[in-house]
Amino acid sequence: MKYKYFFNWISLKKGFKKGFSVPLLPNSINRINNLPIIRILKIIGGFSVILVLTEKFIYLPNILQWVVLILGFIQLLQIIVISMIKVFYGIRILIKNPEKLEVRNSSLNKYASKVAYLVFCCKVGCTVVGVGIGIIVGGAAIDQVLEAGGHSKVFLPFMSGGVRFILMVIQILLVFTMKSKKK
Repeated sequence: MKYKYFFNWISLKKGFKKGFSVPLLPNSINRINNLPIIRILKIIGGFSVILVLTEKFIYLPNILQWVVLILGFIQLLQIIVISMIKVFYGIRILIKNPEKLEVRNSSLNKYASKVAYLVFCCKVGCTVVGVGIGIIVGGAAIDQVLEAGGHSKVFLPFMSGGVRFILMVIQILLVFTMKSKKK
């Protein structure tokens, strides 16, 4: 008894390859991002971010504390900017240049192109999540810098107010949906 496959494995493989091969950064930024000095600064900045987030930088001498805080802040800012560029460039590809995601081996092979779109959308979606986490962590690091300078925190109270607002909106929406279901 012969079984028909629901989809073509070769088309699936071509779509995955195409979706993963389309870059999320423009070539000009990719070239700058791959310079050796930028990579070294990323490693140093990454260690600084880890020291700030774990609060181990407190055990360093005073001048090194400020250097670590500033390097950590610059690294988080760089991560957020690059991630936002990835998001906007990825959305631009999806909207204005969808032909970059088409599989060219067969004009009738729309299945592979749809898989490429899906894979690329997942890449952009993961970048969006990374931007959100980067903004939250960046705000926490800036609060550490402010607190070390003797100022009050700014971002964590602001973020907690945002979370309270979102929870309030969800509650209101739930109440209205429950009332509309009863009618």
